[in-house]
Amino acid sequence: MSDIGSLRTFSVQVSQTLMQGAQQTMREVLDNADRLDRRKGNIAESALQRIQDNQAVAQKMAESRNKIDVFV
Repeated sequence: MSDIGSLRTFSVQVSQTLMQGAQQTMREVLDNADRLDRRKGNIAESALQRIQDNQAVAQKMAESRNKIDVFV
């Protein structure tokens, strides 16, 4: 009977260990996904800012060209 009890205890311990490992792995996956989302957000914001800056420069150049055309 003690062999069966030992096997049950071993089985429970293995099950708990596997469950803890799976939970830890899932936490790490979710943490990495959150980190990746933040990085993608930062990249998108940076790209949008560059586009807006380029458009502002293009707009100023167009206004300057219009002023030159009117002057000439």
